[in-house]
Formats: sequence, structure tokens, C-alpha cells
Amino acid sequence: MKSSTINQIVEGILSQSQSDIKLPHEDVREATFKRMANEATIILKTAMICDNRGIDEAMEYYTGTHSEIEYKDFFGNKE
Repeated sequence: MKSSTINQIVEGILSQSQSDIKLPHEDVREATFKRMANEATIILKTAMICDNRGIDEAMEYYTGTHSEIEYKDFFGNKE
């Protein structure tokens, strides 16, 4: 998996904040999609690490501490 693939997925998720998708709590719309993008980033980055360095390192990353803006590592990254 390439980081550009993660970038496309993150951008796709974040673009949904401007969509017609109805959420139960519209007042947290942007935060909801940012959280979803962040969760996707962590999972996809785990898969990328697994491909490159093995499951042990991937799970070490996955179970580690993550920031709420980890998705920004891939947002706008057209590698």
C-alpha cells in the first residue's frame, strides 16, 4: 500500500463533511468526519507497516498512542 492511497481515502472521508449525508448530531459534523479520517488513517497505516515491516511492528504502532490529528500526515500528501 502506498501513502498516496491513504491520502486519497483520507481526503475522500474529509470531503464528506460537505456532503448531504445526514448525521444524528449535525453540530459536530466536521469533528465527526475528522475523527473518521483519523481512525481510517491509523488502521491503514497499520496495514502499510504490516506490509513493509511485519505484523509485530504493525501491532506495536496500532496499540500505541495516537494524536487526534494523525490524519494530517496524509492529508494533501500527493506522494
